[in-house]
Order: sequence, then C-alpha cells, then structure tokens
Amino acid sequence: MLRHGWTLLFHEGVTLQLRKLQEAAARAGQNDLQGFESNANVKLFWALSHLIMEAVPADPGSDEFRQGNTRGTAYRH
Repeated sequence: MLRHGWTLLFHEGVTLQLRKLQEAAARAGQNDLQGFESNANVKLFWALSHLIMEAVPADPGSDEFRQGNTRGTAYRH
C-alpha cells in the first residue's frame, strides 16, 4: 500500500489485531447508532488508522514522533 510516497508493509500480527479492533468498532456502531463515536474501540481504531495511514507517512521524521530519552542519552536525537 502506498501512502504519501511510502510503501506501507504490515506484519500479520498487526493486521490481525487491527481487524479485530475494526470488527469491535463496527459492532459498536451497529449496537448504538447515536453514541458509537464515544466507544473506546471506535476511538482507538480511528486514532490508530489516522496515525498509520496519514500522520506518520506524511512526515515520519516529525519531532512529534521522537522518543527523547526513552532509550538513554546515547540514543537521544
């Protein structure tokens, strides 16, 4: 899959979990047509989808994605 000039490849485990989350979000939408947008599964699926498909591919080197001192000062950006 090509997004913002990047070829996105997904591990089978990631796609499996995203499918499960998508199914849970779809069930929430079917069960509560009015308030499904406040369901945790729906919010998480939308957030992950946006990050995976739009935010990160648009600018993977963004300061927003830097980890800081998470791995120690030797690996700081």
